Amino acid sequence: MELNEYADMTVAEYQAMQAGPPILAPAEPAADEDLDSDVSIPYNSAALLAYDDWRATFNMGEFVETKFVVFEENYEIVTVANVSAKKSARKSGNAASLIELAADADTVAVEIDTNTPASPLQAALDALQAQDAAAGAIGDATAALAEEEQKLAKKLGLESVDELEEALDAMAGIAPDGGELDTTISREARVRSSYMEWCKEYGKETDESRFSTFSLNFLAMESYAKDNGKTMQLNKYADCSEEEYIALTSGAKT
Repeated sequence: MELNEYADMTVAEYQAMQAGPPILAPAEPAADEDLDSDVSIPYNSAALLAYDDWRATFNMGEFVETKFVVFEENYEIVTVANVSAKKSARKSGNAASLIELAADADTVAVEIDTNTPASPLQAALDALQAQDAAAGAIGDATAALAEEEQKLAKKLGLESVDELEEALDAMAGIAPDGGELDTTISREARVRSSYMEWCKEYGKETDESRFSTFSLNFLAMESYAKDNGKTMQLNKYADCSEEEYIALTSGAKT
């Protein structure tokens, strides 16, 4: 007896590979044919048997038609995929990697990864390229951040990014040596930070000639809000002196 290349397949696997999922239902028996003597095998008998085994394995209970429809589609997909995997394994001499139907096979559609696994060398090369790309992206991001920091430092009238970092530390109450910052310096940094946010909110350009007025108003309002348990609200007149505020709100000229 001579065995061909399909000797390790089940009937269902062989049929799936040769013809794919059936699309025609069995022919109706003739009118004069004795229905009780019908010994034909249902076209989806393999799927029905597999469904019975699967329900027993996962203790799924009784047969449910709607769920069987989903299971049958998954069964056919997995069967074809496994046949293909076995055929490829015979050609390569490697063990076949087969797919098994999980506990959700009657509710969730199976997705088959059709990508061919890369060789160890190719996988290493791909990993190296990804690493280089990531390093390049980090380098670009670092350069962009440094450029933005330089622009911000220049806008604030600082000579370098180092001075900007010292200012940011000052806002957090940290001295250049890492110790606790003098409260006067910390307060200056806090007010300047609020001034920048205020300018951004009201579409104004930072102006050192008006910052001193803003600072006096800010500290006064901050003290009042703290003493009275209120939230401080800065309006568009926060950089105005009392005279300027009266002139702007009354229409008088200074």
